[in-house]
Amino acid sequence: MDQSAVAVGLDLGSTRFKLGLLQADGSLDIVATEPAPMLRGAGLVREGEPYEFLAAATRLIDLAAQRWPDLPLGLVSQRSTFTLWDVQSGAALIPMISWQDRRAADWCAHHRELDSVITTHSGLLLSPHYLGPKLASILQDPDTGPALLAKLRDGSACAGTLDTWLTWHWSLPHQHQTDLTMAARTALADIESGDWSAELCAVFGIPRRALPGIRPTNEQRLDLDNGLRLTTCIADQAAGAAAVLE
Repeated sequence: MDQSAVAVGLDLGSTRFKLGLLQADGSLDIVATEPAPMLRGAGLVREGEPYEFLAAATRLIDLAAQRWPDLPLGLVSQRSTFTLWDVQSGAALIPMISWQDRRAADWCAHHRELDSVITTHSGLLLSPHYLGPKLASILQDPDTGPALLAKLRDGSACAGTLDTWLTWHWSLPHQHQTDLTMAARTALADIESGDWSAELCAVFGIPRRALPGIRPTNEQRLDLDNGLRLTTCIADQAAGAAAVLE
């Protein structure tokens, strides 16, 4: 083990996943990479295979567990990329919907009167980039939406951004959690309370119980099944800001 290393970091970028070793002097050495899973879709649709995201990220953290088992793990994730899954089997119920996906453009266009409400609570403009509008449009699909909504309502399915999908699968017992920097880019979180907004959940028709618990960025304390401990989770742009501010 590198005696000067203080932590391991996993960056879930849009084009590449990178495993880095943080040194005591603040420098970061990239030690392994994986191509980010390819997206598919035509027009406004950009989606991927959830298990490809899981497999690529797992290969990197398993490497970290082999080489640096005693170091804490920090996770930096692309924002607004999400999926839904069954809480019993862990099976994905929809593709991994990319932050680049704009399938909710029509939904947003038809709900412009909600713009001020969304901005007041979330600090965001109404945009098809975010989880809230995207999931609202998915749940309105007459063929698949009602069944998905029923599962989210009765607790047999849950929703989560990419970090939540991964950490749910890596933890035993499974933990459904994220941090505020990730939650803040869903258009469902209240920027004043730092928690999910009941009003925004109602606006988008998304059951509150389907969303992950929001934990402080640096207080994740999640023991993973490969022996590592996740201590930090943060959105990519927020991580860049934190680096500059420090």
